[in-house]
Amino acid sequence: MKQLYEFIEVDRNPAERTISVAYYALFDLASHNENIIPVDSARWFSLKNAPKLILDWSIMVEKPIARLRKKGSEQTNGV
Repeated sequence: MKQLYEFIEVDRNPAERTISVAYYALFDLASHNENIIPVDSARWFSLKNAPKLILDWSIMVEKPIARLRKKGSEQTNGV
């Protein structure tokens, strides 16, 4: 897991000052332990079918996707 960005803008949440730190990780979904999903009601979505997110959370998802795509293209260019 790697830290990606800090989201610290004062007005990102109109209700109160909110600071978020975004991380990303790569793992093999096929070997993921399904038993932990009920703990927090977590669910997996494909990027095409992901639900609409509140506040600036879509940016918090888009930034790691863009970074991973960039890193993937850089690594495959040298092969």
